Amino acid sequence: MRTPWGVILVLALACAPPAWAQAGQGPEATPAAGDAEQRLLTLEAQMRGLLLENQALRAEVNELKKAPVAGAATGAGKIGTPPAEAKKDGVAIHASFKEGLKVKAEDGNFEAHIGGRLLTQSRFFIDHTRDNDSFFVREARLEMEGTVYKDYEFKVQADFGKGAAQLQDGFVGWKKLPWLGLRVGQLKEPFSLQQLTSARFIDFVERSPMDLLTPGRDLGVQLAGKCWDGRIEYALGFFNGNGKNNAADANDDKDLAARIVLRPFLPDDNALLKGLRIGAAVTDGNQKQNQGNFTTLDSATTFLAMNAGVRARGDRTRWNVEGAWTYGPFKLQGEATWQDLELNRAVNGVVSDEGIDFTSYYVEGLWVVTGESPAYDRRKPAKNFGSDGGPGQIELALRYSQFWVDDDIFARGFANTGNSTEGLDNWTAGVNWWLNPNTRVSVNYFHNDFWDDIPVGGIAEGKFGRPRGARARRSNGELRRASATKQAAEIAEEIGHPILWGGTEPHGSSARPAAPDRRSEGD
Repeated sequence: MRTPWGVILVLALACAPPAWAQAGQGPEATPAAGDAEQRLLTLEAQMRGLLLENQALRAEVNELKKAPVAGAATGAGKIGTPPAEAKKDGVAIHASFKEGLKVKAEDGNFEAHIGGRLLTQSRFFIDHTRDNDSFFVREARLEMEGTVYKDYEFKVQADFGKGAAQLQDGFVGWKKLPWLGLRVGQLKEPFSLQQLTSARFIDFVERSPMDLLTPGRDLGVQLAGKCWDGRIEYALGFFNGNGKNNAADANDDKDLAARIVLRPFLPDDNALLKGLRIGAAVTDGNQKQNQGNFTTLDSATTFLAMNAGVRARGDRTRWNVEGAWTYGPFKLQGEATWQDLELNRAVNGVVSDEGIDFTSYYVEGLWVVTGESPAYDRRKPAKNFGSDGGPGQIELALRYSQFWVDDDIFARGFANTGNSTEGLDNWTAGVNWWLNPNTRVSVNYFHNDFWDDIPVGGIAEGKFGRPRGARARRSNGELRRASATKQAAEIAEEIGHPILWGGTEPHGSSARPAAPDRRSEGD
């Protein structure tokens, strides 16, 4: 509110007593020169007092105008309530939208992030004697994570992609110290860079076949932290060992999981080696549960089918080594995993018990065509497509992977010889287009070359009765193809079912595993 100077002068003159009243003379009396000067001094003093009072009133009005905003933000107080009184009943909250909705208390004690994701995919096969082409929703997730009183964290994530809610992450933690944090609940075991990278940010639509040997989410407790300016990252946990969303463990034993990652040149200015990272992980535990089939993640093909009654009963140990290197717009990454699993099967009172070795690895390369640096999490294009007038971020990626199992799995009768292969080679090529940090379009080509001829497509198991000798064997480092391809193809033609031999060539943006025992998990 602004007060004109003329108004102030009129108010000052109106409030000043008449000269004749001060001098004790009538109005016709002529004032002396000294009296006039005194009256002017008095008027000036009164004007200064009015100006100070006006400034104080203006300041109070401005504060009162601010009071309703503070009250509305905190949910406390009414319009016109002074800010000091409003804060007695609540804390100001600041909200923003970046990579999801973020809410933070003014005092920093509380912080929350609400987000989600929708991953839609399609699967197309070059050879249409395979399963039908299809569109599907891989993930539809909502999540909330945050901090309570600065030192405590929580996260809850649910997936609705299969038509029903399923808990993915659900844990609470303590994170006061950067070198020592604690989490309790359902979370990912510390094993494999590929698995620990969210499905939103992996370089391909699906992870490599090596992911079939890695643990995913489980129930347990974990200690983790970083030290030496981020050069060392570690995690140590104890878990049930039988996967997510299982209300109780299958036995009293717990799986030990440990992982360490070294980035020796992380804080240095050496651009050539700054992006180098190496790591190793291990899990060890005792299993008592049925052993499921192994199914490719890209084409939903069961390539290692277990016979009825086969159980994982005994020790299970996994080892993993990882390495990655980024330089400029390029990235190289690779991992290898070994699993020793004790299997058990009883047939007609005869128990077969044997430790079976599984091995898998992958190597991949990525080139960011638009020049940005590769990342293991959210991409940030230099210029977003559309809004910023840029191309977004474009990536080209290529990966090779192998998976194989000890031949004793067939000799001991654990795997079905007519519907299984000893191993496979996988090639994957892809293009990723990040329109902005929140939107990605990917196209992948997958080629699976099975080491043995297996039925693919709607053929019931056991229809071929293929003898064990018809399986391809690895001998002296070379692969021999089976000789029963033509005969089995003729059988397939007679019974009127499609079949594909030797390999599958699905392309498009990937597939979901059909078998319930395997999964391709996201973040």
